[in-house]
Amino acid sequence: MEQLVNRIHQRQWRGFDGSPIQNIVNIGVGGSDLGPLMCCKALTEWGPEEAQKLNIHFVSSMDGSQLERLLLTLDPASTLFIISSKSFSTIDTLANAKTAREWLINASGAPADIINQHHFIGVTSKPEKAEAWGIP
Repeated sequence: MEQLVNRIHQRQWRGFDGSPIQNIVNIGVGGSDLGPLMCCKALTEWGPEEAQKLNIHFVSSMDGSQLERLLLTLDPASTLFIISSKSFSTIDTLANAKTAREWLINASGAPADIINQHHFIGVTSKPEKAEAWGIP
């Protein structure tokens, strides 16, 4: 995890067109939303300077409207999605993740495997389900 975070902070994690990641969106509901949100809020003042330059967003709505509004403000090439789901079977989370993936594919013209590799991270107790969804 430390290596992954360092790659993002040092602008080495790149999107589909080579742009460094600038926007991070956590998609989750319940504790998979509130836990990461509370950690980010609690640790903000102790984060490195590089982290202060990132735009962090949280999506937890069940109807997709929150994500839909957010996507209008983001650059697809510089956006990374963190799919947070303990079981990786929460319907609302996976529906929002699917919407995000379709948005990225439409914006880039890249195949899903490239998009999954550059724009998605899974946080789950069921890594095999995240892999089946397409997250490496």
